[in-house]
Amino acid sequence: MSTVDTTVGVAMTPEVLGIVPGAPLEVALRMMVETGVRHLPVVDRGRCVGLLHESDVLWRLWSTAGAAPRAVMVARTPVVSVTVSDDMRTVARRMVDAETDAAVVTEDGRIVGIVTVTDLLHRLAEG
Repeated sequence: MSTVDTTVGVAMTPEVLGIVPGAPLEVALRMMVETGVRHLPVVDRGRCVGLLHESDVLWRLWSTAGAAPRAVMVARTPVVSVTVSDDMRTVARRMVDAETDAAVVTEDGRIVGIVTVTDLLHRLAEG
């Protein structure tokens, strides 16, 4: 089985940190910096309603004067969602089509992981 035919479950990060929609953007950035993540799902009642990207958060905080926006206002939607059984070629294609570098991994609508371009490159490099 080639690397691209293996499932997302092999490459994904299963520990996913999320944030509530109404959280201030500064809180989201602090969480990202303190935990070393570049993507943060916005979760409402266990469902992913958006995905914050570090670059979007930094840009918005830098360019916004006055009241700080909330996480949900900056999160990208729709979120690319894949399952643990999807192969990595399928995931890569969905990311390319959506022009994003991350996808949430879901099972029955609940987040069970996240997969990023970095995860896919690590897996590809491992062979």
